[in-house]
Order: sequence, then C-alpha cells, then structure tokens
Amino acid sequence: PAMRAGAWERVQGVELLGKTLSVIGFGHIGSKVVPMARGFGMEVLAWSKRMTAERAAKEGARAASLDACMGCDFVTIQLHVTPETRGIISKERIAGMKPTAFLINTSRAGLVDMDALLEALRDKRIAGAGASTCSSRRSPCRRILRSERSTT
Repeated sequence: PAMRAGAWERVQGVELLGKTLSVIGFGHIGSKVVPMARGFGMEVLAWSKRMTAERAAKEGARAASLDACMGCDFVTIQLHVTPETRGIISKERIAGMKPTAFLINTSRAGLVDMDALLEALRDKRIAGAGASTCSSRRSPCRRILRSERSTT
C-alpha cells in the first residue's frame, strides 16, 4: 500500500561493506564480533591490554592501538570496568572519532565519559551512539540518550 500511494520510504542506514570496525576489549565476547563484521565485508581492528598481532590475525582482525581504533567507522566496546579501564573512552578519545563514526558500548557506562559523548552527539561531531547501560537508573544520561535522535 505505501508503494502504491507513492509513500515509499528509502531504507535509512549505513552501508557496512568496506567500513572499519574496532573491537575494544578482545576477550570472549569481543572476539565473537569479528566473524559477524567480516561477513558484512568490514575490516576489523582490535585492541586489548594483552593483544598480540598473532592472536588478532588468528581471529580475523588486525591488532591496533587504542587511539587507532577510535578512528574507525564503528567503535564497539566489550570491556570490564576496572580501575584501569574506568573512563578509558575519554573526551580526548571521543574527539579523535570521525564525524561519521558510531560508538557502541555493550559494556558498562563507567568506561565512557558520558558528558563528552553527549556533547559530541549534540554538536554532531560523531554520527551516533548505542549504549546498553547508563551508570544508574536515575542517571540523566538515560533521559538524554533517549531524547537524542542519533542514539539507540
């Protein structure tokens, strides 16, 4: 019916073929992301504290520095929050992202500087973000993330 009425809406989204994905936190879950991304024709960079080039290559990725990973088209985070990783995705690292990039945090909110992320979204310095958690149920980030069109 929509097509007959001339109301056909183009699918909105981003082509994944040829894009780069970085996996920050290359443990059990992070390494499982690689075959899915490669199936879409993406190049995959990976970072973890104990990453080796051999391990990354074995999983189908390329080992890279954390800052190099932040320059990818899609940045996905699969880290545990520890004293070493708390705030690891800092304002400076978010500033290193492309304006067309997406930050996807399937880990804990404590890893990301949420104020810097929200500022980058509002100023359109990154294309979008996805988060599975905020720091608490009452956190203002929940309300703000829900109100931003560029978040999921």
